[in-house]
Amino acid sequence: MVCAVPALADLAHGFTDLAGAGFDFSEQKSYPPPAPNYPVDISFAIVVDPPLGPMLATWWGSHILAVPDTLVEDITTAPEDVGFYHLDAVPVYNRAYVFKTGDGFYVKFAFRSEFSGDAIIEYFVQMDGTNNLRDDMVPVRPSTWGAVKALYGQ
Repeated sequence: MVCAVPALADLAHGFTDLAGAGFDFSEQKSYPPPAPNYPVDISFAIVVDPPLGPMLATWWGSHILAVPDTLVEDITTAPEDVGFYHLDAVPVYNRAYVFKTGDGFYVKFAFRSEFSGDAIIEYFVQMDGTNNLRDDMVPVRPSTWGAVKALYGQ
């Protein structure tokens, strides 16, 4: 078998607006509020009493970790230990976050809007259950030496 590099991480990529909705990363689906009534991982709210401002809340066993001074594209793995994570976070434009869902998926995301009526995030969900968040690997498929030689007419 010829195989020079590991297979491509199974990352799902997309954008969603968290304003006025909760989001389930594993299903990549938005749900209307209130979040506790739906299987959402994360929700966005502006807390007015006490005046905390924009906040991210996790649901159903999910955890979040803010990663300041890092681009979301540069995050390659997520910590497996939930001791590094929190139950809520302050959303910051373009800040990277790592997320562990209650059902065991790892996510990296960043806010792509500045909360003027919307809260758009760009997200990458690892669908194979690992904490590998690299999205720059080249996909490969297993092969044999005979199959490689056949490509060159040998």
